Amino acid sequence: MSDIVALQIRYDGRDAERHEIELGALGESLKGVSRVVGIAGNFAVTGRLAYHTQAMDVRVMVKETKANCFSLITVLQFAQQHGLLQGGVPALITALVSIAIARASRNKEEMKHLSDNLAKAIELSAQGNAETVSRMSEMVENVVAAMAPGLRQAVEPVGVTCASMRIGHATVITESIAASIREDEPEEYDVERDFVVRLTELDLENATAKVRFEDADASKGKRIRAVITDPVLAVSPNPYLTAFVSGASIKVRAKVGLRDGSIVSIFISNAPG
Repeated sequence: MSDIVALQIRYDGRDAERHEIELGALGESLKGVSRVVGIAGNFAVTGRLAYHTQAMDVRVMVKETKANCFSLITVLQFAQQHGLLQGGVPALITALVSIAIARASRNKEEMKHLSDNLAKAIELSAQGNAETVSRMSEMVENVVAAMAPGLRQAVEPVGVTCASMRIGHATVITESIAASIREDEPEEYDVERDFVVRLTELDLENATAKVRFEDADASKGKRIRAVITDPVLAVSPNPYLTAFVSGASIKVRAKVGLRDGSIVSIFISNAPG
């Protein structure tokens, strides 16, 4: 493996002024930083969104601490060459992390301001390839949303054992920004599209169910609550009951509810077959 980019993770103020930091808060923060940087780095290098470490083509490594306040160096390594321009990776990671911070702290003005930087960074990484630029731009919202849980972990020390932190050259996370990031995010809804699911519970009376997605990455292997609005459910037999009894998967048309970039609910309108 070879290094592609090094990022300083810096904690300032409070205990960090004495070059020390609470271990528990640091451990939680580094887990979050690893997720944030891993998702952003993998997307910057491969143009793909990966939720799990095992599915990523990059590794997030840490080097020795530095004595300026409290800081560490994280290094992204990759196993193979990819078509994207490696020189554009640091700028794209910085842009992704900054816009993820703005989104998680609900700073819409900052998001608008940062969107131009993100577009330029994608253009650079894609080396001007219109198809790649379009594909990566369409994926940005999901990539940024997937980083949100990691950010909530990453800011654990801020306001407790340090006054601020910074990931690379991204936006400085102050105590007020960290407080906004920690707040529960309301559920958002994706556009209606097709999914393949397996029903593990089915309540015909209340038109509800529990489902698993055939694509394990979609719901990270968890069972998701479902609401079925399809009137066909009231008829017997129907495709939902048949699939549930047989244990077979079923293709459905649905919207999913998202929180912190993760699917938490699904609203099924029909089963196109």
